[in-house]
Amino acid sequence: MSRSLMLWSLLVGSAIGLTEAIVETVSPRWAESVGDHWTGLVAMSLVVLGLWVVSHSFTRPTRGIRITLGVVIFSYAMMGIVQNIAELIDYDAVVNGNVGLIFLVFSVVLAVSSIVLGVRAWRQAAWPRWTNAIVVASPLGATVPIAPLLLAAHFPNELLHVFFFAGPLALAVGNWGLSRQPASTTPDPLRITA
Repeated sequence: MSRSLMLWSLLVGSAIGLTEAIVETVSPRWAESVGDHWTGLVAMSLVVLGLWVVSHSFTRPTRGIRITLGVVIFSYAMMGIVQNIAELIDYDAVVNGNVGLIFLVFSVVLAVSSIVLGVRAWRQAAWPRWTNAIVVASPLGATVPIAPLLLAAHFPNELLHVFFFAGPLALAVGNWGLSRQPASTTPDPLRITA
């Protein structure tokens, strides 16, 4: 798949996901409906498909970067694709049963792996700094310990989905700009050299 097609997939999937999160917050009737799950499934499928473009932005894609990116992509697939399919099959088992704990674990895995990927991208100056900040911070808003604090402060539950799509949107926009300019040759000021 071409880089341009992956970027479009990431951008469109993120835009659909963000829009869907806002719509389900505004319309409780739409939230957790069959249409809501299908929309989330399509949006996250496009995001997962497009996330592979991130591997092209690293000047030195080490084995650790590839593994971390694979964990991020797998976590997004579990959170957005598998969870929506499971909720379409048996919503109560996912929301009220032990099956939901699997997806809670993957939200934590996504947050940790996004932080690691963001730090590695920062060190290689692979993305703009604002992209790094959003990729690192956004998944934290949708998992423990921040999500329960937001919910206790009456933050709408459905709006937490915005945090899952903010990182991919930032990656799409940040990497889009990289396709039009040469790779950065400025040294990383935080890199320790011996």
